[in-house]
Amino acid sequence: MRNNLIYFYIIFFLHVSILFVGYQWYHIYHEYTRTYQGIQVSFLDVGQGDAIFIETPRGYQILVDGGRGVSVLRALRSIMPKGDVTIDMVVATHADADHIGGLLGVFDTYEVAHMVSASPAGDTRLYKDLQEKIKKEKSITTDIVNPLHLKVDGTDIFFLWPLSTHINETNASSIVMKIVDRKATALITGDAPLEVENYLVALYKKALTSDILKAGHHGSKTSTGELFLKTVSPKEVVVSAGKNNTYGHPHKEVLDRISAQESIVRTTAEHGTVRYVSNGKSFVFSK
Repeated sequence: MRNNLIYFYIIFFLHVSILFVGYQWYHIYHEYTRTYQGIQVSFLDVGQGDAIFIETPRGYQILVDGGRGVSVLRALRSIMPKGDVTIDMVVATHADADHIGGLLGVFDTYEVAHMVSASPAGDTRLYKDLQEKIKKEKSITTDIVNPLHLKVDGTDIFFLWPLSTHINETNASSIVMKIVDRKATALITGDAPLEVENYLVALYKKALTSDILKAGHHGSKTSTGELFLKTVSPKEVVVSAGKNNTYGHPHKEVLDRISAQESIVRTTAEHGTVRYVSNGKSFVFSK
């Protein structure tokens, strides 16, 4: 009888200890994730073009594309700290004017430490002018010709595309990159067309899954395909396009595809700059 009583107390105290430790760990984890504020990703309102500004908690800044003209400078002044004249990294997804035109003014206004780009399909005058400014700035340069993983200030950046320098179409040469902050993920696709999207699905499969997807080519029906959307499975899709643009972006076909996926759509034409903040688990829309 005595042995049974001892056994009962041992089991009882073990259960109490496990419950207590479990509660403590849950409390710690809940407080940690509740208070964690990670990177910010802002899809800037630059009219009919792309410009995405990313900033880590410690202030590492990345600008992906710069729209067509001076709109990006106004957008940056509204979002960057006053007096800040440096940008750590600029990424030019491809050589179209509505993606790199504004970068000429960025290099005139800011000191850029690191420039990332892909070999363009065709050397435009605009692209050559940008190359001259990069040389003058003496920025570190990286050309994406293979998958590349960079870790900056605790944030993982995966460059997934292009995989070759021999792509003879500008949009198909667009850099595709995934931003990862703990479990929060965002996928940026430039103007990558359906053919590239399908290739990425075959190559990376569920590794493409992301909270936020930037719709390819400003919401054109030539991008953001059904298979790609199903694979990425985004909670929200951002369309960077100008209000009342002559292209009709975003196209109805794309909006229908996104609706079928039950993702939320936010457009810069309607909302202006669209901003998200990572809580370590996902990206949360921030007004």
